Amino acid sequence: MEDNLRTFREKVPLTDGERSVLMDIAENLKTGVPCTACRYCCSGCPQGLDIPYLLQCYNDYKYAATMTPSVRIDALEEDKRPAACIGCGQCSHACPQGIDVPAALARLSQMYEEGPHWSDQIRRRQKSIHEDLKK
Repeated sequence: MEDNLRTFREKVPLTDGERSVLMDIAENLKTGVPCTACRYCCSGCPQGLDIPYLLQCYNDYKYAATMTPSVRIDALEEDKRPAACIGCGQCSHACPQGIDVPAALARLSQMYEEGPHWSDQIRRRQKSIHEDLKK
């Protein structure tokens, strides 16, 4: 607690670079899906998708194109991935935030297909190791 008090005791303004980074993050937040994980969308999903989880993956892709969302989706059964959405719209009708869930899941499915994928990275590493062993 004392460390926190010291941190906030001194008034040190942000640098222009720090301010710029924060503004970039704020702009990226605007492009995400405002899901609060209330789960109202899940009870009516005929596919039994964990929609808040998938929308969190969507936001992760939007904020930074890393392998983390693809690893999370890879861990799901095939019939629980975003491509399993049939676009019925029941989730959107139940959503208090008015999220067009089928559209977001379709876009997530596309982002997932485009990668990057951890499995591709593993294959590249294995190939590289195999080639090194041949030398």
